[in-house]
Amino acid sequence: MKLVPTISVSFVAVLLSAVFMPLLAAKTTSGTAGTAPAVGGKQDGQHDFDFELGSWIHLKRRLHPLTGSNTWVEFDGTSVTRKVWDGRAQLEEFETDGAGGHIEGLTTRLYNPKTHQWSLYWANSKNGTMEPPQVGEFKDGVGEFYAMDTLDGKAIVVRFVWSKTDSNMPHFEQSFSNDGGKTWEVNWITDQTRTGAAANTSAEQPQAHSTIAAGVDREISNAENQIVEVAEAMPEDKFNFSPESLNISGGDYKGVRTFAQEVKHVAASNFAIWSPLTGDKFPKDFMGGNGPENFKAKAEIIQFLKDSFALGHKAAATLTIENMLQPAEGSKSSRLRLAEFAVSHAYDHYGQMVEYLRMNGIVPPASRQKSD
Repeated sequence: MKLVPTISVSFVAVLLSAVFMPLLAAKTTSGTAGTAPAVGGKQDGQHDFDFELGSWIHLKRRLHPLTGSNTWVEFDGTSVTRKVWDGRAQLEEFETDGAGGHIEGLTTRLYNPKTHQWSLYWANSKNGTMEPPQVGEFKDGVGEFYAMDTLDGKAIVVRFVWSKTDSNMPHFEQSFSNDGGKTWEVNWITDQTRTGAAANTSAEQPQAHSTIAAGVDREISNAENQIVEVAEAMPEDKFNFSPESLNISGGDYKGVRTFAQEVKHVAASNFAIWSPLTGDKFPKDFMGGNGPENFKAKAEIIQFLKDSFALGHKAAATLTIENMLQPAEGSKSSRLRLAEFAVSHAYDHYGQMVEYLRMNGIVPPASRQKSD
């Protein structure tokens, strides 16, 4: 649940074992090392996050972390958390308009009864990417969780701390460390005020089933709108453009996809990723990654793209609390992971399509002034 929207994720297994796990073994608070509780003998912690159920929240964010700046902004948001599997997992929907624009987030918390630790997975509506997990545990009502990340291209450690969990105003802080966990700088503070009884926020209730589907569907719509706009912005006589034709000195563009192939690749991949969720048969002529070769005209290529996102909306509608973490048919990935992965994959190619527009002197729709 990385809450500063300007950070990009770089999660490396080697760094995880070299930096992250030692932090769990020797927790730090304000730069002072402490001792982590032994896992063995710890009581069942599957209800550690029950304090999160049903909340309005007030937030405070440091604008420029790890720069020496002490400029903060305060704003309000909403957070609704529901239980899954009798508290062994939780789903939180987060929304705010005060942290660099409108942000909607979805957090999945999973409890491991063997290690007594929680893993927190987060995705937001801006990029649709499921972030690497924060991992940690609670002791005496205080929870600490860690993950590796990058800030301005430099490796950092991110720490989450929940405290006052037995009060009417649970407190959350996010901190960054650029020295391997020796010192920490707080950059995000949340004070929560519960607005409803925890018993009324169980995700097993039928009305919560559509919430997951609706949240993923919104992410698919956001991606669809931007990518279709970019595809439509390229003139038809430029659909076969590729940077290879520019003969850029030092460039290595030989054999890269044309703009048309980029669009068709997104569409074909959407069909491949989402069809296991819907049960639709994946057409043989979509194999190879670039879709049907006979699609040449701009109109039919864009329709192919729109049809693929229509399948995405159909896939989102299949998600429920009960099945979202189950593997899709013929896949080792969970249904939620597949639904989200198609969105993040599409955004990756959206960036390449934007570059193709720029190379042809075309301003991408999202970058245009309103008067354009």
